[in-house]
Amino acid sequence: MSLVLVDMDREDSDPVELQDFPLLRQCLQEVDPELGFDIEVKYPLDLKTGESEMSNFFERNFYIDTILREIFKYCGNRRILLSCFDPDTCAMLQAKQIRFPVFQLGVCPEYRDVRQESFEMLCYSAKANELLGVAVNSDELLRKPEMAEFARELGLIVLVWGNASNDSKNMEQLKKLGVHGLIYDRMQEHKQPGTVSMLKKNKSEKNFNSDDEDNDLQESEPADSNRSTASPSASESGASTPSHHGDTNFNSSNHETLSESLRKRLLLEATHSRNGRRLTLTTDFS
Repeated sequence: MSLVLVDMDREDSDPVELQDFPLLRQCLQEVDPELGFDIEVKYPLDLKTGESEMSNFFERNFYIDTILREIFKYCGNRRILLSCFDPDTCAMLQAKQIRFPVFQLGVCPEYRDVRQESFEMLCYSAKANELLGVAVNSDELLRKPEMAEFARELGLIVLVWGNASNDSKNMEQLKKLGVHGLIYDRMQEHKQPGTVSMLKKNKSEKNFNSDDEDNDLQESEPADSNRSTASPSASESGASTPSHHGDTNFNSSNHETLSESLRKRLLLEATHSRNGRRLTLTTDFS
């Protein structure tokens, strides 16, 4: 793997490799567009001790609108998930856009917000806000495996994160529990030789099928050999250009539920509206 250093901040006098963080727009522009992003939106919460994680933070509308504007302007065709520990921020992320799925992070009982008190409350909050699912600590899920079934019964997608999900044995156990996705570190250390992601596999199959259709069209002869007919355009024939965001037809039945849910929410073009309502944006994405 080759590492390409990007001039992250031309105004910073430090060398690129010593600069703290690139801007979100730079990550969206420079990282391979085939790589999906799980963007966790940080927002400070109040603790049960009476303290806050941070005082004098940005107002939610302004903060969320600024982030969404950057994402929509620079994301291109990239697959993106949005997540946050703050339930109110998750609700606003979901209400302000329908292009990217939103996940509620948890569980953190040290927060004063009752929705972080338990896994059940977290799931009820996600369901009420019409989020795609929840992303919970893998250690907690391994201690209480029945939680995965509880979330699935509510129609929620379950992702896991945490130290336990970095272990290969725990990964297999979590898969058996029926979680839909694992968030872990050092992916190259766990990748099995010769395997490809289901999304890449699906894209390759679509491209292969498209090539077969083109070959069939080239081999077919016109009904009247004395007269040639111009080929219809894509819009006239109803054909569409294959896209790696489109319907994701996984072959494995184990992924049928995930496929159907993500298929509806990861499309580049929004195909539905949540009752026609959206929170008023304080900024314009155009």
